[in-house]
Amino acid sequence: MQLAFPPGLKPEPTGVPAGVSFLSNALHDTEFASFSLGCRFDSALSEAEQAALRKDVQAELVRGLEKALNKSFQPHGADVDCLLDFVCRRLELRLSPVYVCGRYNKFSRSLAQTTHYCFKCKGRGRGCAFCHGTGRLSEESVEELLAQVLVPAFGAARGVFHGAGREDVDVRMLGSGRPFVFELVEPRRRSANLEALATGINAGFPGKLRVSVLCFCGKESVSEYKNAEHEKRYAAVVTGSAPFDLSRLSPALGQRLSIEQRTPLRVSKRRPDKLRAKYTVLESVKPLDAASFELVLRASSGLYVKEFVSGDEGRSMPNLASLLGVPCTCTQLDVLEILDAPAPVI
Repeated sequence: MQLAFPPGLKPEPTGVPAGVSFLSNALHDTEFASFSLGCRFDSALSEAEQAALRKDVQAELVRGLEKALNKSFQPHGADVDCLLDFVCRRLELRLSPVYVCGRYNKFSRSLAQTTHYCFKCKGRGRGCAFCHGTGRLSEESVEELLAQVLVPAFGAARGVFHGAGREDVDVRMLGSGRPFVFELVEPRRRSANLEALATGINAGFPGKLRVSVLCFCGKESVSEYKNAEHEKRYAAVVTGSAPFDLSRLSPALGQRLSIEQRTPLRVSKRRPDKLRAKYTVLESVKPLDAASFELVLRASSGLYVKEFVSGDEGRSMPNLASLLGVPCTCTQLDVLEILDAPAPVI
């Protein structure tokens, strides 16, 4: 955020009171505990002249602001970074993000995790037959629903969602939920009743979204969550073109099955084509009718379950279709639980 200087603010000791008043007014509706303050002076001044100004002007501005606002000066990692640019005559305010972590459950099979732009038109929409001109592949996302509540609660400019992995749009996220971090960008407020916000989210989006264990965390949790690898338990409805002989799966039940999985065809245009070593454990099967059954399995991080079921034209080997000897597809998928999920970094 940038604010123009008032006419009387000059880089000299006599301008310190006006500078403190200007900074105080600029920050009056911002919640923060610490600040940093820097000044940019005319580069035509000598190093000695600039050093003198930092001692006589910048240092006095810091002391005056500490006293006026009862806040602490912190040169690094402050809640608010202030830059008084005496060359361009403007104040630049940078508000450090607030990070909230928790877990979410997704109950809708038409809700994306993040804003799901059309990959054909790159979100432009106009004239695109694939997305019918909307620029999107789903109307809503977990990210957007959370933003509706969290962004105004913190007076933020926007929110950014960071998940510990992701599920497809048509896959429900059940159990205790998927860990996530929600980053509030340029927040005017740094505190909120997270329990009340969780209640509001859960009441506001029934049948779509639920959050739990909301708490504040540090920036480090973003990379911690994104880089963490953990097993997941799934329930898949498997459908075939002919009746299944489920006894063919009996030798594999409870056994760790090693899988070589090449990047699936459906994501090959936007992800590197690699061969990845994964594994799964088939836990149980339950017939639904002559041509479908429910499979519960535990899978390593990064296993594409739908492709493991179908074989993805031989890109996933072995696969469920090869074990059954019948072509089959995954027609419905739920994440039942994320196992060994990372803990937030405070």
